[in-house]
Amino acid sequence: ALTTNGKDPRFSNAHQRSQAVTEIRMRVATLQATISNTLFNMLKAGPKVQEAVLDWIANILRLNLERRKMQFDPVKVSSLGFFVNMGAVMVTLSMPYILSKKDRISTVNPRFLLGKSRVDYNLCTRLHTTTLDLKQLALRLEEEQEDRDYDVDKDEEDNEEDEETAGDSADAHHQQQQEEKAG
Repeated sequence: ALTTNGKDPRFSNAHQRSQAVTEIRMRVATLQATISNTLFNMLKAGPKVQEAVLDWIANILRLNLERRKMQFDPVKVSSLGFFVNMGAVMVTLSMPYILSKKDRISTVNPRFLLGKSRVDYNLCTRLHTTTLDLKQLALRLEEEQEDRDYDVDKDEEDNEEDEETAGDSADAHHQQQQEEKAG
């Protein structure tokens, strides 16, 4: 579709379009960074907030299972733009693990999702396993997770008691030094 002067009219203002595209990309990057920072702060806010955020992410994935199909109803699933942004946010949140010079993979609990009610095991592929076997496995894993959570809570309580005892010992030692100086 060249004109008589040999120039394609679709590229007549290519410089302006390039600036517009750059501006849109910058706005999207700013939006993604803001969402990443918000989610990161929420994940660091404490166990209750962390569980709520993880449940929210699990619900997003569960409610968009329809998207796996070759032909899906776009009204029933989130938009492609939402998933592009969500993917960028997830990558940003994982960057400390990706870029770390330390071996941070050992800090990842590979069994974290096992036993959590947010995972639907019926969708998993399994060989020689009945639904009953799978339910029993899920219950066992949930109990193991509860035991680990209890152990973590118990360790935290023990550490707090040790810190209090150490603080009392330090206070007693300091008081004894003060008495020796006065005496």
